[in-house]
Amino acid sequence: MSGLIKSEEGEAWIAATWVFDNIMCLTRKHLDETLSNLHSLLDSFLDEEQNPLRYLDLGRLTLDERAGLRQALYEAYGDAASAGSESFSSPEFYPGFMDRFRELIETVLKQRVEVN
Repeated sequence: MSGLIKSEEGEAWIAATWVFDNIMCLTRKHLDETLSNLHSLLDSFLDEEQNPLRYLDLGRLTLDERAGLRQALYEAYGDAASAGSESFSSPEFYPGFMDRFRELIETVLKQRVEVN
């Protein structure tokens, strides 16, 4: 299984479901509470029965939702970077996870990420 995020420009980011789900869990914690539709959408992604295929078309979000999601993703990346590999039950997967996370932000969201 996999998760897919498509940018407004039609670029796509695809990752294994576990990568997508972890990113969405981290991101949800940083979403502005006023973006209730986006909260519901992310919740549905994390419900395997409701949404076995993860797909998010950023072009279908409002401007406020896109901006909120971008900011939350960026903040979630910072949290994951601070937590380090010891935050993973299998630390050997952490570098690949962070590479995929960085790729999402830089390629689809068009934000530069500093690597420490």
